[in-house]
Amino acid sequence: MTISILSLIPPLISAIFVFGLGIFVYFEKPKSKLNVIFALLCLSVSIWLFGTFMMFLSKDNDPKAIFWDRFIYIGVVFVPSLFYHFSLEFRKINRKKLLILSYILSFIFLVISRTDYFVSGLFKYPWGVHTQAQFFHHIFLIFFSFYLLLVLINFNKAYKKFKGLQKEQARYMLLAFFVLITIGSTAYLPAYKISIYPFSFISGAIFVAITAYAIVKKELFDIRVVLTELLVGLIGLVLLIQIFLAETFRLRVLNLGVFTSFIIFGYLLIKSTLKEIKLREELQVAYQDLKKLDEAKTEFISIASHQLRSPLSIIKGYISMLLEESYGKIKPRAEKVLKKVYTSNERLIKLVNDLLDISRMGAGKMKYNFQMVDLNKLVNEIVEELKLEAQENNLFLLYKKPKILLPKVRIDPEKFEQVILNVIDNAIRYTNKGEIKVKIVKKVKKVRIIVSDTGRGIDKEELAIIFGRFIRGKEVPRISPEGIGLGLYLSKMIVEAHQGKIWAESPGKDKGSTFYIELSI
Repeated sequence: MTISILSLIPPLISAIFVFGLGIFVYFEKPKSKLNVIFALLCLSVSIWLFGTFMMFLSKDNDPKAIFWDRFIYIGVVFVPSLFYHFSLEFRKINRKKLLILSYILSFIFLVISRTDYFVSGLFKYPWGVHTQAQFFHHIFLIFFSFYLLLVLINFNKAYKKFKGLQKEQARYMLLAFFVLITIGSTAYLPAYKISIYPFSFISGAIFVAITAYAIVKKELFDIRVVLTELLVGLIGLVLLIQIFLAETFRLRVLNLGVFTSFIIFGYLLIKSTLKEIKLREELQVAYQDLKKLDEAKTEFISIASHQLRSPLSIIKGYISMLLEESYGKIKPRAEKVLKKVYTSNERLIKLVNDLLDISRMGAGKMKYNFQMVDLNKLVNEIVEELKLEAQENNLFLLYKKPKILLPKVRIDPEKFEQVILNVIDNAIRYTNKGEIKVKIVKKVKKVRIIVSDTGRGIDKEELAIIFGRFIRGKEVPRISPEGIGLGLYLSKMIVEAHQGKIWAESPGKDKGSTFYIELSI
């Protein structure tokens, strides 16, 4: 009596897939207890599947068929214990007594399975063959069912308890084990003379597919596997099966050559890919370290700025009182020096405020008080405030008021005043002669503030980076040594918080520049 090839393929393919998955998981992290238990579990399941394949092949040879069926139980008797052990390790809980009992019972059943008290005789059906269950086999099924029920309960509890990525992992493990247990358990039906097509053996392949997906997408077993490894493994398995299924010796040798060549190529490909992954992980660690350093720096800036602001405010108050002659009349020479001290103190206060704003932005704690504001009025007030500074630098500062009534915009007036002040102040500072023009233009659903000057201009390289943190132009320190390159960076962050845009344009060096601030109406 011959056996259909369709009966042989499911257990063989599933055996190769399950065994391959166990080897892969083990060698990816051999020191992980969870990975080791899973590898042993896969070994037990693959013994069952491969033994079934050999038993089906030996269908017409009764002693051989019985031998392979007894061989199957070398793996099967340990399946409940390993399943249960894995579920405990996955949940990180301890049930030592039940676990030890399961392994003791597994060893007892291993011994008994060698005798006729466990299985004896053969039941031959259209798709295969199976030994007949005896008394201790019934007891074994009770043991098998009890522990596998505990496994499903453990994974269900893990799914309910875990959160985030762990919850997703538990869900896929629950699904994978449920498929393997429920569909795979139907393989026992022929032991009770119930003829059924051996679809139960595809459960191994489905189990592998679900677990592999969880490894790739949900980082199961803490493995950051790449598609290359899975594809190489899958193609390798298909080529290996081709060797067994070849009809002639010549074709088998040819398939063996193809398989060997592919294994060498696949090994080199995986090696290079793993090297790339390792490098990427090292870069990720370096990035995390830099991120922590950046957070520490931001925290330091915040603490230092808070500590500096109070004494600077006190100094400003006392200098103001001295200039107002609250402590008596001061000489003109002393007054001149005090004004310089006052100006320097003001710059320090502005710098400290900028540093505090940066630390707030970095921590996501920057607060905005949005209001409907007349932009025309706000810009006009800022220009009037800066006209004196422009005149002192022999510059002409002009605000070209819009001819039409502009709609109000929703902004934080205090923060946005800082942006416009920064842009116009920069234009004054970096313009030697000529003029600075400010105007507001209404676009479709947008309003644009334009600040143009006849100053030093900006080259293309600088245009790409001037809105960066602590970035200054090459010649800027010579022109204005007191700045540290925070004004435009803060302006950009504030404008973006208003869902707007800020950018600069310049024809080139010594040809002036134009800054644009755009907001939605």
